Amino acid sequence: MGIIKTWVKENKARRITQKIAKDWRVQYNYDHAYNGGIWLLWKTHVQIQKLKVDAQFIHCEVVEPNSQKKWFLTVVYAYNELDPKKQLWDKLTVIGTNITNDWLISEDFNNVLQADDRIGAPITQAEVQGFKEFLDRIQFTPLKNRGWYYTWCIKRDENARVYSKIDWAFENFSWMMNNGSIEVEFLNLGVSDHSPILMNCKFGLLQQHLHPRPFRLYHTVLHHPEFTIIVKEVWVQIYRETGSSKAKIGPGTTPIILETIKAGAYTAGKRGINVTYPKQVEDQFLDFFQKLMGESSPVHPCPNTEVIKKGACLTRQQQLEMVKNVTVEEIVGGYQEKGISVRCVLKVDLRKAYDTLDWAHKDRGKRGIRQGDPISPYLFVIAMEYLQKEFGQLALNKEFHFHPRCKRLGVVHVCFYDDLLMFCKADLKSIRLLQDAFMKFSKASGL
Repeated sequence: MGIIKTWVKENKARRITQKIAKDWRVQYNYDHAYNGGIWLLWKTHVQIQKLKVDAQFIHCEVVEPNSQKKWFLTVVYAYNELDPKKQLWDKLTVIGTNITNDWLISEDFNNVLQADDRIGAPITQAEVQGFKEFLDRIQFTPLKNRGWYYTWCIKRDENARVYSKIDWAFENFSWMMNNGSIEVEFLNLGVSDHSPILMNCKFGLLQQHLHPRPFRLYHTVLHHPEFTIIVKEVWVQIYRETGSSKAKIGPGTTPIILETIKAGAYTAGKRGINVTYPKQVEDQFLDFFQKLMGESSPVHPCPNTEVIKKGACLTRQQQLEMVKNVTVEEIVGGYQEKGISVRCVLKVDLRKAYDTLDWAHKDRGKRGIRQGDPISPYLFVIAMEYLQKEFGQLALNKEFHFHPRCKRLGVVHVCFYDDLLMFCKADLKSIRLLQDAFMKFSKASGL
């Protein structure tokens, strides 16, 4: 068991460890760091040999009592400053040059690894670059884990808290190959501002048979000069043994076209019918996606193409005016004042606009675009462009009167995400014309 950030003076350390872990053995790092910071405790039946003690880590060899399996463990408590952390990375890199067996490194690295590892404060590229380069050098990857994602929290006021993932458990390639089924759990924060890390390191043949080894591709492998050559040789060998390069299609699967078209072979359908001619391969893919997306759609009024063609373009001056910040006060401010001209602002909330827009007038597929599809925002913008064209026709209607503050720019509406604001003078004719234009768009789009 590794305990970090103890904040206990050396003269009190033994008395406290005897209370919390009686008859356990312990290794401190007080000789290398003021007030220590790392305690490594273990039961007497486990054999642990310390190899190196440092201000920021304790490195040792562990012998598991039942299987007599040997592996290396490094408990880390990194400093906050960048220069000491670089020294830590360099020391661990040197240690790693002499290790070929299983090796785990765990605890507080005081460093994030990617942009999603902190909320409440920004992350810079400089913060993660050195840490990533260190992990690439020694070829370490995070263990499979569960539990809390953000492992550290600065317990300030609720509105000023910062959550970060700075506690890690890393494995080398040997550990991953021999113990790929072992995972770590990040427990709930308790009295400490760090999440405790729990890992069950029980070894045995049963565990190895129950959990297959996972496949992981290290980024450094991609830069190996022989990577492309080896991959090509393997694919050629598979092709010779099977007679073709195949990709299977079945219920719930999506085909991936790699060398299939080049090889001129494709396996399709539940029975695995092999087709070899390019036209047959093309027909099989079209058939699959037509069944997936559908071939028919409900009948909806088509958008008026004449409206789209007659859309006006902004002048350079209008473009510059449009990019200026427009506040709500500029538009609706002063509505309570006496003597102002009548004016009207309508707000429409296009609830879940991306996913409720009926794409039938864009896509003839029976099922249309699925909820959450990444193409939805782009198609939504196209649909809203049609609304812009409809409103643009109002400017040509002499019976329509602009909002007093929008007349100079000819603005009828402003749309941001799923919020739509429509403006006009508060006379009955203008409001009806505005509503009619919006209802045409609504019927065509389904919104």
